[in-house]
Amino acid sequence: EHLNKTAKQRAYQEIFKHLVQNNLLKVVDNLDFAKPSTKSAAKVLKSLGLSKAIVYLPQGEQNAKLSFRNLRDVVVANEGNLNAFEILQCENVVVTAPFLDQLKERYGL
Repeated sequence: EHLNKTAKQRAYQEIFKHLVQNNLLKVVDNLDFAKPSTKSAAKVLKSLGLSKAIVYLPQGEQNAKLSFRNLRDVVVANEGNLNAFEILQCENVVVTAPFLDQLKERYGL
């Protein structure tokens, strides 16, 4: 079913409000990997105290995508496929600061 723009914006506002209030949203400066490394991706999550998360990456972060995709209980997505249902099902959400700025602009967070 299709939501109008205002309803969709309000839904994302409530979802991110819930994430922030419950300390489920983790913001990192960047997830720029020189080369794909699952070990490095696991270290990032461990430093955040996470084992299960959805990681939203900006378009073009191919090395980060390849690094996180092999981790168990980690879902990798990009700005093009932001999904409210996935966000609510996951225990934690990891985003980069630039991506969060895009979300703020798009959904008025």
